[in-house]
Amino acid sequence: MMNEFIKYIIGISVLLSVLCLGGCADETLVDNPKGEGRQLIMYASVNTVNTRLAELGNKDNMFTEAGKKGYKNIGLYIYYEDDYSGKNSSDGKTPDLSKPYIRNLECTYEGGKIVPISKENIYIYDRMTIVAFYPYNATMSEEANYFTVKDDEKAYPISESDYSQQLYIPYRAQTNVNPTNAYMINLGFGPQQTCKVEVVLVADKIEDFPQSKNLTDGKIKLLPTVDRYEGIYNSTTGDLRENWVDGIKDFPADDEYKQSAPTGGKYARRYTAYVWKSGVSDKHHDPDHKHNNNLLLKGEVLFESDKLILRVPAQVNLNEETVYRYGYNMNTGEIFIPTSDKLVYDAISLQGAKFDEYRAYQVCDIDVSSIPNWTPKTAFKGIYDGGGHQITGLKMSVSPNADIDSKIPDKQSFGLFSQITSESTLMNIELVNPVITVDFSNTVLKDTCYVGALCGLVNPELSEAQKRKMIEDGLPKELSGPVKEALIQERLKDFAQTTCYIRGCKVTDPAIIVTGENVRVGGLCGGAGNQKQKAEIKDSYVWQSDNTAYKGILVNAASDEIKSKYNNAFVAGFCGILANSGKNDGIKNCYSTLEKVQAFVKDATTTKDIATGFYHPATDKELLGTATVKGCYTLKAEANPGVSNFTTDGKPNNWPLFKNDTSVSNGGVNGSNNIDYPGAYPAYKWTDSWKDMDGNHSYPSLIWETRLLMPLN
Repeated sequence: MMNEFIKYIIGISVLLSVLCLGGCADETLVDNPKGEGRQLIMYASVNTVNTRLAELGNKDNMFTEAGKKGYKNIGLYIYYEDDYSGKNSSDGKTPDLSKPYIRNLECTYEGGKIVPISKENIYIYDRMTIVAFYPYNATMSEEANYFTVKDDEKAYPISESDYSQQLYIPYRAQTNVNPTNAYMINLGFGPQQTCKVEVVLVADKIEDFPQSKNLTDGKIKLLPTVDRYEGIYNSTTGDLRENWVDGIKDFPADDEYKQSAPTGGKYARRYTAYVWKSGVSDKHHDPDHKHNNNLLLKGEVLFESDKLILRVPAQVNLNEETVYRYGYNMNTGEIFIPTSDKLVYDAISLQGAKFDEYRAYQVCDIDVSSIPNWTPKTAFKGIYDGGGHQITGLKMSVSPNADIDSKIPDKQSFGLFSQITSESTLMNIELVNPVITVDFSNTVLKDTCYVGALCGLVNPELSEAQKRKMIEDGLPKELSGPVKEALIQERLKDFAQTTCYIRGCKVTDPAIIVTGENVRVGGLCGGAGNQKQKAEIKDSYVWQSDNTAYKGILVNAASDEIKSKYNNAFVAGFCGILANSGKNDGIKNCYSTLEKVQAFVKDATTTKDIATGFYHPATDKELLGTATVKGCYTLKAEANPGVSNFTTDGKPNNWPLFKNDTSVSNGGVNGSNNIDYPGAYPAYKWTDSWKDMDGNHSYPSLIWETRLLMPLN
């Protein structure tokens, strides 16, 4: 008898990032011009950071027949914008697709450009809307298939049953163009009439996973009630799934780091299926074969194998361009929501991951002690979701001997993350006893040093040269000088007034020793915000345990000589220096229990300890925005605005607590379909991260510190 335990498992839906095509195309004239036109140029490039539908791969796969069942190229339509939007109609809102400027022009990809097969040029004379489809469908050029309303576009995809491995999934792109921006147009292709479902399992040993990896024999199944597969696929049976599971990927057995076993982490296995349900006579589907409806119902089987059955926890609407993810730990029974395709599962994947990706998710506790000297990720851009899992064993020792730029002072930063920039987020991370030593005493150094256990510097102001290089790296090389400079100036605006976020994070027993001039050190972060760049930190804390061996944060404290040697330091138990948090939340509903925090500077003929319990507001010289702190607490006393002292002012009692999305359920236990856990973590979405105001240690605790566990046995 199979060892079966039926569980509900939490899922999340997030938008699939689109495959971005931006390319330079020669123009095709297919209508009489209405005036002097501007040549349309569509640059083709793929930003791998945003290509989350990895099965499709890069842009080249859209224009070659290999592995795509012979489907290739795109069909291009161009309309006058007011026709496509409906503004020209009698009621001002009904679109008219019967009068396209260009209809189903087949385009390919050559020399970095999207170009018509006919080699004609396209000219833009007015405000227009571009709509493009992949793959090209020649039958849509027949008069019987001309579009008249937007719903007709659903008929463009080629009728096809095989969704497996994304050998064929239709894509669509839409953008507006006018003569002033026609010199560079980006087409962002998103998948149509399909959604992606992923189940991630985590285990101590690879033998703990369901052993079958066969996609078709039914020993493992994803959503078996959707387009139910029966027997050997036959093309006459209609629009059916060809596989029970479309893809299986092991981590780290066949991953990019070429490891056979995880280092300081766990094995992970991801199962993927592409499905689409439709209860209407959708023109893409066989009219005689209905797909029930666009719903996954609560209680339906999500994943089925010899070792495990998972069920859909709540009714879910299937939407195009959406991925639904679910996670389960085979050994602990932990339920989690992997919020990204990029999985971090051990020390090597954490250290080696390319953190310029849009999102990464940590699926388990990770011990990084196998890495003798941690190298922090520089200028991280994106979202890192720790899932409430621990990172332990971090050790870092650095001794900078040169400035970043010999001509002007700059900022050097150290921590688990060196810096986060440009609308980035760190969330749900538990960092335990990081040991960081920074010797910044070299007299040649004129830079400022930022050290924080979680992040050295949150959202620094980048230099003009750094911004320009980041923009230039993403532009087509063949652009002329004036066009390139115009684009750079336009995109430099994107770097103004951004905000980075830290939410729901915990640092326990940070051991930080720093020596040198111009240092800013904090238990969570060294510095936050600068000039026009803002930082918001919410629902996070730094915790000092009862470990008597814990040495705390020590800055310029190694000897009496060093205590009296340096003039400039800002050191605190939570944030070393807060320069700009904006006028809204700033640092909100956070606390620190660190008492072992010391930092010494010269003071006339003696020395003084300038360390505070929670934060330092920047001086007038460094305060380049608004430093806002609300509802925060510290055990080491201080008198800065927005911070109360646990010892004299009591505890927080009005912080908003975690509230689950009330439209869904989190549970079911012992096989029951009716028992819900409305306050349990994880959840689809929430805005506040505190579980309660007391917790096991008489201080507030975060929601992920109490996990939803459903053991296998």
